[in-house]
Amino acid sequence: MIRTVALLKTAMDMGLEAEILSIITKKDTANPEMFDMHSMRIVAMTIMHLRFLIRFGPNHPDGKTIKQGKRIYAHFPSAYKAWICLGCPGIHDWDLEPIIEAHKLTL
Repeated sequence: MIRTVALLKTAMDMGLEAEILSIITKKDTANPEMFDMHSMRIVAMTIMHLRFLIRFGPNHPDGKTIKQGKRIYAHFPSAYKAWICLGCPGIHDWDLEPIIEAHKLTL
């Protein structure tokens, strides 16, 4: 878990939010054996948080919403932090290592 959290921080620092989102959403996050109800909610809010970061960038204060047309977008940094405290359910170090290495090759 500690390695996964460290790799996740590295990936976020590299701007790989879209790749992280892709990994999480490809996983079976609705598997009841893998998550309880509260963990599933935190994973869902983490997905929304990552989508917000991808769309609007990371420089928004907590609680900030953005309205575009009839849609209101919000990010959930506290849910993201809770997801990390739970050990990043839905993602593993072996998921993150290849995307980090691939990104390093493009630098």
